[in-house]
Amino acid sequence: MTEIVPLVYRGKAIIGMNAFTSVGKLVALFLAFFCLEDAKSGDWRLLMLLNGIIALLGPLCISIFFYESPRFLIASAKYDEGFAILNLMGQANKGYLYTNLSQQEMETLISWRESHFRDEDRASIKSLFTEGMRGVTTRLWLAWFAI
Repeated sequence: MTEIVPLVYRGKAIIGMNAFTSVGKLVALFLAFFCLEDAKSGDWRLLMLLNGIIALLGPLCISIFFYESPRFLIASAKYDEGFAILNLMGQANKGYLYTNLSQQEMETLISWRESHFRDEDRASIKSLFTEGMRGVTTRLWLAWFAI
């Protein structure tokens, strides 16, 4: 969040994002009030369906309205997209005072990527289940998805 929000709005955006946890709890309470008669009876399936639909709105809005991280794009060798988003961020933060990335700055970012990231080091889901990672992966997935 701090990477994509203009500096003047950054603190408010982070506080607003954290406030949505409380809003989510209130929405769940509101839905439960209308879907459930008491703690033992009511249409719990409708409650789960409505909560699921609302939960899907967040990722949908993020995929539509948010840009990908320029660091991730440059690290993934998607230079043109990363540079375009960096230029958009600069214009949003500095307005007319901002000048687009120079050729030298772009080359510096490309050399940074080449010195810090190797394509053969890219991980995959399969690599999570290699001999050394299988136990850790299983425990983390159990803790994350089952508890």
